[in-house]
Amino acid sequence: MSEYGSWCTKDENGIFHFWKRLSEDQNDVIEVFIPPKPEFALAVMLKAKCSVCGKEYVLFDSRKNGYDAMTSEDMDDSDYIPHFQNYRKKQYVLEIKIENDESLDAFIENTGIDCSEEFYSDSFSWITIYGIDENGKRRKLFESETA
Repeated sequence: MSEYGSWCTKDENGIFHFWKRLSEDQNDVIEVFIPPKPEFALAVMLKAKCSVCGKEYVLFDSRKNGYDAMTSEDMDDSDYIPHFQNYRKKQYVLEIKIENDESLDAFIENTGIDCSEEFYSDSFSWITIYGIDENGKRRKLFESETA
């Protein structure tokens, strides 16, 4: 007895096809069409809350920060407000490290984008956020390539 199921194949042109078995009959299979994921599905936003005053700070928003956010013209997810959940209750001193080309001139040469120093600094290609606990132990909390 075979089970109902679904699977994906890739044709010679690199196009994915999604299939669903409708019954126990091996030949009762149809191709199904998956709608494109909404733009906001890729949005990543991190916030931190100050343990002293309770104020919240946005540490990273993939729609506004990093290379892809700065250079993309077709992102239509700016109205989306993400749902947040408390990831860690432990208190940390935060350290944020961003990586970019070594200079504005190198960035312009590598990307072909003639831009300001501010645009260059906001177009970082990698972000890592570390937390340092009360014992001085450093722990990586988040890491993402933004290009």
